[in-house]
Amino acid sequence: PEQSDLSYVKGMVEVGGSPRAVQALILAAKARAALHGRNKPTPADIRSVALPSLRHRIVPSFHAAADSIKADHIIQEILKQVPRPSGDVEEAKPAKKGVRLLDFMLGARKPRRKKTPKVTPSSSPPL
Repeated sequence: PEQSDLSYVKGMVEVGGSPRAVQALILAAKARAALHGRNKPTPADIRSVALPSLRHRIVPSFHAAADSIKADHIIQEILKQVPRPSGDVEEAKPAKKGVRLLDFMLGARKPRRKKTPKVTPSSSPPL
């Protein structure tokens, strides 16, 4: 917390995330991107997995606990204060073309077109 440039973190966090926390955050973002059919994670993926990846790794300070501020609130405030890269979107869209990784892993195949029987004059029912 002392190394942070955000004054909010210095006052509200007793113990911050370790290098393993960053590894878990990156791995979770990569997994989310793969599940959505993308090859690489986006900043939106990182934001979406930040709470589940970090909430149990951040210990609020005594002052934060006295004000009933939980780790989730601290993480959300940090995410608000960190500047977003240019061109960043709120939510990354799943890949449209190709087979999504999750579908592929579960054995899903592309749907086949149903063949309709051809009607010929000799095969038509009598009137």
